[in-house]
Amino acid sequence: MRDQRLVPEVQRIARHVHEQYPDNAKKIIDRWLGDREFYAKA
Repeated sequence: MRDQRLVPEVQRIARHVHEQYPDNAKKIIDRWLGDREFYAKA
């Protein structure tokens, strides 16, 4: 995978956001995954 070297840093940042800013983390998740059911039917 081209960006595989970035995965550990992204995971670290994601954990930090989840722990320190849970409301923002939920908004980010909803933004990225909120319409997944709509697109899954395409």
